[in-house]
Amino acid sequence: GQGGILPLKHRIRDKNVLEEQLLFIRGGATLNAKMWGAHPELKGIPRFDKTHREMWVVAQLMAKFGGLHYTARRTVRGEKINQGFMSWRVPKELVGREAELIEDMPKILESLCADESMIAFGHNDYTTDNAYFWREEGKLQFGVFDWQQSCVNNVGQEWAWNLHFLEPEFLTQHESTFIDLIIDTYAANGRRISREKFLRSYVLGTIQMYVWGGGGLQFLMRDLNKKGIFKDMVPNDPRCRAEDGSSAFAPSTMKKFVGAEMTRRTFTNCCNIMQRHNFFEVWQRWKCTSAAKDSKR
Repeated sequence: GQGGILPLKHRIRDKNVLEEQLLFIRGGATLNAKMWGAHPELKGIPRFDKTHREMWVVAQLMAKFGGLHYTARRTVRGEKINQGFMSWRVPKELVGREAELIEDMPKILESLCADESMIAFGHNDYTTDNAYFWREEGKLQFGVFDWQQSCVNNVGQEWAWNLHFLEPEFLTQHESTFIDLIIDTYAANGRRISREKFLRSYVLGTIQMYVWGGGGLQFLMRDLNKKGIFKDMVPNDPRCRAEDGSSAFAPSTMKKFVGAEMTRRTFTNCCNIMQRHNFFEVWQRWKCTSAAKDSKR
């Protein structure tokens, strides 16, 4: 780093640090709270369901033609190859319902954005490699760059996205603390929401990453398998931390290698969040509510 700025980090190559994540949450939740709902300064700032609509189409196509159903069953195009890398366990109620989940994904995300009691402006990509750190009198400080995904979004969905890049074991250990801190920071800034309401949006919000990551994993694992690399990949593979120029892989292959590890983490976290917070039950209630609204139109 220069001028007191600490060396920049990478979301996969560098270990998760609790002090940094707690700082992220306080800063991000404070920003949400100050730019909440119908705040006059948000007029003209697009909502998540407008900024990400094209991405959702791509995610649906990847999941349909890439093979979300293969990923859900922990295979590479139907073959059982290196399942030791596949740390995810899809909730059993969701296996076999891939087409239904792909279809419902944009509808769920649109409905989350329609809940004006839960929307706020946010960065929407609060991760280690979009931040810089420094210390003042021993206290860690940070700033954030790469605001290209910033928009008005449901805060539960935003935090599901922000947190799902963490190492799964780290998120499992600290998730309850993180959620308490998000809710407490909102309350300290005059925005009180219940844990139950936050968790509903949080768990429903995982559907975007489930569909996107589940489809994308097939392309990554298949390509690495063709190169003879996938068969001996392991979770948190140390080869991901190779510095530029020191990797045994060509740059294009290294990008896929790190991408596979990143997506392993994100898909594993989605499955874990879905399991912990009863995605299937919440999804079924959402479907009933949506059907009732449609019948009244």
